[in-house]
Amino acid sequence: METFKEICERMSRLAPVREEQPQELTRKLAIAKEGMAAEIEEAEREVGFSARLLVQATMPHSKPNPGVIEFSRSNGFVTVRINGVMDFGLPYGTYPRLLLAWVTTEAVRTQCPELELGRSLAAFMAKLDLTKGGGSVSRLRQHMQRLFSSAVSATVKRDGETHHIGFLPVVDRFSLFWDPKHPEQQTLWQSNLRLSQLFFDEIVYRPVPVDMAALRMLAKSRSPLAIDLYQWLTFRMSYLRKPITIPWPALQLQFGISQKLSVRNFRREFGRRLKHVTKVYPQAKVEPTQGGLKLWPSNTSVPMRLVKGQR
Repeated sequence: METFKEICERMSRLAPVREEQPQELTRKLAIAKEGMAAEIEEAEREVGFSARLLVQATMPHSKPNPGVIEFSRSNGFVTVRINGVMDFGLPYGTYPRLLLAWVTTEAVRTQCPELELGRSLAAFMAKLDLTKGGGSVSRLRQHMQRLFSSAVSATVKRDGETHHIGFLPVVDRFSLFWDPKHPEQQTLWQSNLRLSQLFFDEIVYRPVPVDMAALRMLAKSRSPLAIDLYQWLTFRMSYLRKPITIPWPALQLQFGISQKLSVRNFRREFGRRLKHVTKVYPQAKVEPTQGGLKLWPSNTSVPMRLVKGQR
């Protein structure tokens, strides 16, 4: 019987191995390392979804004036209107955006309008990567009440056609059993909500795939504009086929930044938030220019092959 050494010697005579040049070996190792890093990065992505309707035209960035419970925003051919109720007010800022992404993700994942929020407010906050300090507990509860009591409508006017969706209540009912003073305390019943059937149908129909980890990271910057920009960019890249430059005034109108702010100051603020976005979405090929924001066709934030496994 041949020894291991004898087998190796015989095999080397039959198929001599070509020695790699150091430069070639280094190049191949670098390629393999890059490919492995990309696979690890994809595996770590937390695939989520956002409601397409509220990506095209978004919620308020800042707190509306007292008594204001109606809001509208236009994005070219799409106009979205949000109605709140006087008891709670309109949803605004980063919290409702995170909440809506979580709700949409759960609705897509479970294919059910009944969603359980859990027995502990602290546990739910952990899902959103929110800390319990600095009044965040009471703010989150307030924003849940604002979002869950709102209704949304949309009008689309394009190529001579008009389509309108009447006001859709976000939820039919919700129950929050958590005590804000004791967020760690387990309640006897699970806090829960039931999405209205019309809103459920709307958000699970072709939702926008997003990286939930990226959303949570952007939320830490406390900039609703950064979240809106990230979601809009990955949605836009899903159908962009040739380079386009979007003028600054159009972007200012679309993202709901006051027209009282000069274009120059808007560009400065937009540029700051764009840097945050490209850190979590480096695939986006974008460049601020004198005339506007130039976009080149790019990969979406979440590769479609990952999305198919989640739907």
